[in-house]
Amino acid sequence: MASVYHYFPNPSSVSIALSNRYFDGLEASICAPIAKLEVEHWHQVIAILNKRAVHFYRQFPYAQALILGSDHSWAIRQADLSNNRRIALGIAGFLATKFPEATPDELLGVVVTGITVGDAVFALSIGESGEITDAMARRAWFAVCAYLAATFGRRAPPESRYGSLIDKC
Repeated sequence: MASVYHYFPNPSSVSIALSNRYFDGLEASICAPIAKLEVEHWHQVIAILNKRAVHFYRQFPYAQALILGSDHSWAIRQADLSNNRRIALGIAGFLATKFPEATPDELLGVVVTGITVGDAVFALSIGESGEITDAMARRAWFAVCAYLAATFGRRAPPESRYGSLIDKC
């Protein structure tokens, strides 16, 4: 019987190939240009990017399970971390003018860590409720903002501000 598995060396290669396809879509979604970037506050930029990630994962629930779910393989996790670095390159470009005191390498490292922190909150939400809930999307945004604020000596916005920022996106 013909099967997609015949085109891959082993069954886990199928999952890795599929996750790479989703990574490309996630990167394209998150790194799309942001309108009026020059007038946005840095935490609103993070809210826009967070909203894009949540939308992508809700649009592709299998990607959500494959990339952020508890039963993904180490190879997929490694690919996810690599993709976080690729996405961080685009995000660091969005934030460079918002954090002029940071060197490009420092900002990139902080953004990679911020993305990984946000992913962890998303994964917690998936583990607890099977999806990224609105409350956990807000917590992911706040966690990333708090990390950036602490790293660069800025004031983190209150978590309650997320709703008003998302409404503007």
